Amino acid sequence: KIWKEVSVRYYIFDVLFLLNANLGLFTLGLKEAFPESGLIPFFVTQSAYFLGSSFPLSISVMGFLYTYAWRDSSKRALIKTLFSLWFYIFVGGVLIFLIVILIGHYFGMMLVSHILLFGVMALLGGFALYLYNFFKTSFHHPALAFLLSGLALLFATSAFGIMNIYYIKGIPFGFHPPIRIDKMWIYHSHTHAALLGWITFSFIGMIYIVIPSILRTASLEKLRSEQALSALLDSRTMKRAFRQLTLMLLSSTGVMLGFFLDNDMLLGSAGVVFGCSVAYLLKNLNTELYRETLTTLETHAK
Repeated sequence: KIWKEVSVRYYIFDVLFLLNANLGLFTLGLKEAFPESGLIPFFVTQSAYFLGSSFPLSISVMGFLYTYAWRDSSKRALIKTLFSLWFYIFVGGVLIFLIVILIGHYFGMMLVSHILLFGVMALLGGFALYLYNFFKTSFHHPALAFLLSGLALLFATSAFGIMNIYYIKGIPFGFHPPIRIDKMWIYHSHTHAALLGWITFSFIGMIYIVIPSILRTASLEKLRSEQALSALLDSRTMKRAFRQLTLMLLSSTGVMLGFFLDNDMLLGSAGVVFGCSVAYLLKNLNTELYRETLTTLETHAK
């Protein structure tokens, strides 16, 4: 019964991948403490790096997208089938990719990465269409815009990943540098598009849905209802969230350009702007929290 819930499958493997990451940190500690010991095989720590970096968060975000973004869709049955299929493709593809990268199978890496790329493209296109219809018929929800931006950066992550594989040919997994030194900008763009882009944008989008629900109802019950994507935020807060999103998109693009141009000034300044934009989330939601508290006090006073 539990396995029939598509979103639960994503969350289960999210926990399993996080468990793997924690075990990897433990084995890494042992390896650092006893460097001369052959107790911990090389592939164990490398597997932990690979599976514990952004994949657990990726799985949880996809489960969140399925649970809330498509809740009111008229094609819910079709979407359930597609997300169920994508679960097996994504999780299976990640595990297979780990195997082929450990054994250095170049064709296998290219094949799996392209399959995952096409899946991400389909997910991005489908969500963009959903977002267009939602904005057209409902209202401009900043959380959904953040999630779409996150998917766009996941697409960039996949594309940079394929370029990584192209230049990794002949270099053993775990070698330093991991690819040709003159192509390290691709490697850095790949990792930053994943962590700074896909993960950060997606989780801010999730926060803009979850936190307001807790503020309004003191629980997560609203997220289980048909009002999960209702206008829980004040209009001013939503406008500021869109400005925050704009700055984050511009600064993250600046970071990628900084790597490509090997420009430390651009890289540093874009990074500072991005960090400040992310930190603005606290101020924006604190303002919302203060306003909600003030409204509650005024209501009780009357």
